[in-house]
Amino acid sequence: MAYPAVRKAEQIALSLEIVPTALCVRSALGRIDNWLTSYGLEKECRGNAQLVIAEVLNNIVEHGNLRPEQVIRTTVSLNYAGITCSVRDEAPEFHALEASRRVDAEPCAASIQLAEGGYGVFLIQTLAQGFRYLDVDHGNHLEFLIPLTTHSEQI
Repeated sequence: MAYPAVRKAEQIALSLEIVPTALCVRSALGRIDNWLTSYGLEKECRGNAQLVIAEVLNNIVEHGNLRPEQVIRTTVSLNYAGITCSVRDEAPEFHALEASRRVDAEPCAASIQLAEGGYGVFLIQTLAQGFRYLDVDHGNHLEFLIPLTTHSEQI
């Protein structure tokens, strides 16, 4: 099992403000990985977290049209059940995760533009669960949980 050194009732968190550039996202991902490592998470669980959080943050950077002063606020919480992430930005509303669940959903514009695009939402939904998109003034707020199990434990 991949359980960290956190008691069942305890929750710890790391909060970051990320300037919306690819290099700042990369730096934030390094900080998140170091933080998760310090609590004893196994490499596979950290890797799952890195993939999901990277995909979410990079989608915001690539498609959000944020100005440098419009930071991405990210909180990563660690508890006995998993890694909970909260991501807030000031980009125009983006409901890709919600829309992808509908049977009649249209492909998002980004996946139409690039033949290799559109896999990010599928990847996110494969590795994480409990998605909540909250309407907020001037932006987006996405919450999700990355379970502390490996793929071999899920099978």
